[in-house]
Amino acid sequence: MLKTYEDMLLGIQRNIIALAEKIIASNKLLLHIIENRDIEKFGEAKALLKGFSKNTNELDKQIVRVLALYSPEAKDLRELVAYLKITNELNRAAIKTRKYIKNIIQNENDEHFNEIVLNYTIPMHKETISALEHSINIISTEDSDEMKFHLSNTELAEIQTDHLYTLIETNMFKIMCELNNNKKEYLDVLISLRGLDKIADRALSIAKLLIYAKTGGELE
Repeated sequence: MLKTYEDMLLGIQRNIIALAEKIIASNKLLLHIIENRDIEKFGEAKALLKGFSKNTNELDKQIVRVLALYSPEAKDLRELVAYLKITNELNRAAIKTRKYIKNIIQNENDEHFNEIVLNYTIPMHKETISALEHSINIISTEDSDEMKFHLSNTELAEIQTDHLYTLIETNMFKIMCELNNNKKEYLDVLISLRGLDKIADRALSIAKLLIYAKTGGELE
């Protein structure tokens, strides 16, 4: 392939990594905020994702431009199709992160909510970040063992987030029944925590797409 094509492909890869790193950075800052009760930094976490949808739209256009200019075949076409799907997964992960920021701050002074946060949400958030980091690391390697390592760790983190969300949901409903209180804020928090769980799902989708881009097989 022409060097120009290779340069454009590398540029797409770098942009995908940069977008993923924004989501990871926002989630890491959120985790710090929750662990340290440093609520003044919520705005910073939100600001990290400002203009994210615009960024993913621009990246989609970049990918389509390469498809139109070079009409790639076989592995090159497979790779670009996977990247086009990955931008959508990244955008969905960013949306879930923003919703999490919005809802989590509403209950930071609630003692029952804080108990659940300390026991379950913090480890769940760590697993979500782990899933994101392992998934995006696949884009930078061609070693099959390393790809399998990152895919396996993404899958394990995703399983853990599902398990922890189930525990959170069970405990939240138990508290609501004990208090005889269908507090809307608690339900909003459950929705946002489900979103945190879904970010790990998006990470696993990204990992599988990257494996498909590099090795082929069936596209899920």
